[in-house]
Amino acid sequence: MNGRHSEGERLYNRLARGYDLLAHPRRIRAEVDALEPHLRAIGAERVLDAGCGAGHHLRELVRRGIRADGIDRSDGMIREARRRTKEEGLRARFRVHDLTGSAPVPGGPYDAVLCLGNTAASFHTERERLRAL
Repeated sequence: MNGRHSEGERLYNRLARGYDLLAHPRRIRAEVDALEPHLRAIGAERVLDAGCGAGHHLRELVRRGIRADGIDRSDGMIREARRRTKEEGLRARFRVHDLTGSAPVPGGPYDAVLCLGNTAASFHTERERLRAL
């Protein structure tokens, strides 16, 4: 990984425990309210939240009966997502995975892939954006 990734990972690892301050539950519910009809319309049974952070959207999807997995490049965010999911009595899989790397996304295939929040903004080069796709 290049220096930017390492710096970004360190930042998100530090933010992980307090990330809820940026993810107001009403906003998360509203965003999932907007997404859910589209997921249902295509019959999405398995969804990947790519760049899931602390898992806010993913947990809301699971509460609504949609099976979802989450990946994020920050191990701190993944730890927080796992902790909160377990605390809420929900089931979901989370993995540390860098979308801009060459390794395939684990756990697929998926019926839909979500890339929400500021995930896409963390791709700094055209090459990283293309790899993530």
